[in-house]
Amino acid sequence: MRLYKLKYLPAFFFLLQTVISAQLYFFGRNKVQYQDFEWKVLKTKHFDVYYYDDFEKMAEIGANYAEETFEEFKVKFNYIVTTRIPLIFYNTSIQFEQTNTTPGFIPEGVGGFFEFLKGRVVIPYLGSLGEFHHVIRHELVHVFMTLKIYRILREHRISTERYPPLWFTEGLAEYWSTTWDTQAEMVMRDAVINNYVVGLRDMYKIYGSFLMYKEGQNLLDFIGKNYGEEKIYYLINNFWQFNDFNDLMEYTLNKKIEEIDKEWLYYLKHKYYPLIDNEIPLDNGSEKLTGFGFHFSPSYYLDGDKRYIYFIGNIDGYSSVYSLELKEKLKKEEKPLPRIIIRGEKEEVFESFHLLEPSLDVSTKGIIAFVTKSGPTDAIHFYSVDKKKIIKTFQNNELISISSPKWSTDGNKILFQSIDHKGYSDIFVYDFEKDSLGRITNDYYSDTDPTFGKGDSTIVFASNRTDGIYKARFNLFEMNL
Repeated sequence: MRLYKLKYLPAFFFLLQTVISAQLYFFGRNKVQYQDFEWKVLKTKHFDVYYYDDFEKMAEIGANYAEETFEEFKVKFNYIVTTRIPLIFYNTSIQFEQTNTTPGFIPEGVGGFFEFLKGRVVIPYLGSLGEFHHVIRHELVHVFMTLKIYRILREHRISTERYPPLWFTEGLAEYWSTTWDTQAEMVMRDAVINNYVVGLRDMYKIYGSFLMYKEGQNLLDFIGKNYGEEKIYYLINNFWQFNDFNDLMEYTLNKKIEEIDKEWLYYLKHKYYPLIDNEIPLDNGSEKLTGFGFHFSPSYYLDGDKRYIYFIGNIDGYSSVYSLELKEKLKKEEKPLPRIIIRGEKEEVFESFHLLEPSLDVSTKGIIAFVTKSGPTDAIHFYSVDKKKIIKTFQNNELISISSPKWSTDGNKILFQSIDHKGYSDIFVYDFEKDSLGRITNDYYSDTDPTFGKGDSTIVFASNRTDGIYKARFNLFEMNL
């Protein structure tokens, strides 16, 4: 079973070799393997850590995270995993998609998986130490819970093919691997205020979605705070006694499912409904420009007296570059429709767009810079609005993934974030006129979303290069060029 997320799903839990295709990806993809990886092994007390290329530093950090988590979880689960755990690291999501640890196609946005049959944990490094730590913990929750439930069922001579519902397994993996963050808060707030949050009996309606992850995490947090965290342990330890997980919930909390739902949903409404009184909903103070489909990375461009929005969209099953002209005082039936500029995903040069990352910007000179996967690495393509064609493509084999392109005010240079073979997520500047590349940062901290400051003499970017109370937290930094 594989699940997908808004940005990068912490994991998908893997019991069967089946694929639930996300709507963002077109049917019929084949997995192409561009590289033969020369694997190296780092052995720790409980893990065999596999990595390749120059990823040794990040592999050591990941191994340390894993060992710390192992010591914590053996106490939390009251269970020790006695076999060594294979931990396989990929430098980037692009290379992770080539993995042969599973035969199925892995769409962008999947942050890792635990394969129960062979006991392997497979994780791509996505340029963030915080997310790396989170995903490792998430997957190890799956490892400990799966093996403990397997042992409990076997000891009671019950079929070991049973497993808790997905909302519980993924909710628990989130609950014990990370804190309740702003993205989780945004998802739950929107679901409650717009009345599409579901209760326990209706979890099947959001099966496999990011909302299911966050509802599961929130529900377990609610149980822990209101009934005691020991109830969550009982749900694991007493799993063997019930065929229906809802019966186990009722037994553990001593309440009917309907009562549990009522309490939890009231708790959510009590928390989020006051926001309607204090804040203005987004759709009350703005105009919706696009309709059906998915739309990402919008960028505004003024061409004489005409105004345009350029963006990446997936409306008909293919991700492409679209334009939308903005006009004043149009009737509803006259509202302009998006127009395709570049059709993507029909040839290798535009193999796939990174819908979940900032990947497009337009210069003051009318040059659209957009990122696609082109073979084994990403590339930045430059499309001229006037000439209506691609006029240049930048690609560097040392830079595997690219995101967040941002033009300078004069339209001569472009900043972007990239991950190299070491797994370092750093800031680069490309001189469009001189066709030259400069590297601005070079370390294992995660540097993201760069933009030029006033006069193009400085850059501002987000980074987790902090210590003290802000350790590993993202803050804004400015650098004089």
